[in-house]
Amino acid sequence: MKKFKNISVFSIIGLVLLCLSSCEDTTDIYSVSEPSSPILADLNFSQIELDANNTNNPALSLNWVESNYGQQTAINYAVQFANDDAFTTPVTASTVTGRNNLTLSTSEINAAAGSAGLDPFTWGGTLYARVVASLGSQSSESIASNTVQFDVYPYYNYVFDDYYLVGNGTSAGWNNNANNPPLFRDAANQNLYYYTGYFTTPGGFDEGRFKILESRGLWQPQWVLPPQMKVTMYQQQLAILPETQQHNLETQDVLE
Repeated sequence: MKKFKNISVFSIIGLVLLCLSSCEDTTDIYSVSEPSSPILADLNFSQIELDANNTNNPALSLNWVESNYGQQTAINYAVQFANDDAFTTPVTASTVTGRNNLTLSTSEINAAAGSAGLDPFTWGGTLYARVVASLGSQSSESIASNTVQFDVYPYYNYVFDDYYLVGNGTSAGWNNNANNPPLFRDAANQNLYYYTGYFTTPGGFDEGRFKILESRGLWQPQWVLPPQMKVTMYQQQLAILPETQQHNLETQDVLE
């Protein structure tokens, strides 16, 4: 019996060691070298006037020498603009992967100029451009190119989002283009909206409801309030005033 027990113990130890050796990670370690900067080609112009009547026309073509990370890998390139050569507050206009060129439309350049803080209808602003290379979805090992610049004459660029109410709980009913009441933007936080007005009291399941639209006359994009927020608000209306109740709606969490 003792001999059999010793054999069993040694067998178990051998099996454990065999399992441990078979579980060793043999995956090759992926490493990259210090990347080289992409080289953005010079522009053949110094000024560009943006045409508000042809917003889809190509306005700017950029070409660059790709970065070298020492490995065959897909490289991301973010095209950025700013109103200073230090890129204090860069604006990313577009991102491509595995390419070394990009053409931007008039509307895209105008949006970048507006987001960078350039005033419309004036030659007073210079737009700086660069390409930033990186790897993966986390933009690892990022490195910027040289900078090119040009003066731009933008047209008016409205950079804010507007939102409107629709539904049988509102004055517009379910008509998405009936002077639908707007939400009001907070003066200090452009992503915070308010509405103070009257909602009808809900009766049946399909009464007193509303949605939030981004554009009058269009059903998409649209948002609805979480069910628990609807119930809370409607209960307050019914408890305070049977017919209608003025209510302050804060949509910071709703529109995210």
